Amino acid sequence: MLAISASAIGLIPGIGATSYGVAVLVIALLFTAFPVQAALRIRESRDPANRLRPLKAALGFATPVAYLVGALLLIAGAPAGLVVFAAGSILAIMAAAADLAGRPRGGAALTAFRPPRSAEVRRPPAAAA
Repeated sequence: MLAISASAIGLIPGIGATSYGVAVLVIALLFTAFPVQAALRIRESRDPANRLRPLKAALGFATPVAYLVGALLLIAGAPAGLVVFAAGSILAIMAAAADLAGRPRGGAALTAFRPPRSAEVRRPPAAAA
């Protein structure tokens, strides 16, 4: 969501580099709440399958940090901030792919929209004759 939001702001006609940097800085700060919440949940999980908890928690911060750094560079007048935004977008895609790969059945977001398997369909008990 952060990458999409930042990209959409960049498409505003006539937006200057400093304004773009300030807008992305604000959005990146807001979106930092999501990895904080995820890190807390990862830390609380005691599931043996939840290996490498610190690495999983850190991965969530990679994208917001990239956008924060890129925003600060743009505000400072360095066009390299746009390159850092591009890296942040790639990190967001990689983090999403890693998250989906680690979820059972292809990820909770995907399973919410798949039709139930025949074994999962609950049928009412047959009426007594």
